[in-house]
Amino acid sequence: MIYELRTYVVTDGRMPELLSRFEDIFFPIFKRSNIKVVSFWTKKDANELVYVCEFESETAKELAWETFLVDPEWIVQVSLAVVVARCAREVIVLVRARICSHLVAPGSLGLG
Repeated sequence: MIYELRTYVVTDGRMPELLSRFEDIFFPIFKRSNIKVVSFWTKKDANELVYVCEFESETAKELAWETFLVDPEWIVQVSLAVVVARCAREVIVLVRARICSHLVAPGSLGLG
């Protein structure tokens, strides 16, 4: 197994909307794409969302994210966001400048 730690820096005031999108839109697409979220947090001291995904291998991770990006529902969501932004003449941003992604492994410390 490998694990991917993902951190989203969220625009001020937009965390509730992003959490709603994860629950209503992203998680069902994740499931169809074989992206298994094993941990999910919001930071108390920063406007950040952190979650961990589990994959069988790096190849499985790459395939899962490729599948996610071509999912018809995901494509519709991205298209709708672009249309709304253009109509409102403003960029509607939920996530600020970056999404950080790191592969992590359990440590071998004798915790417990």
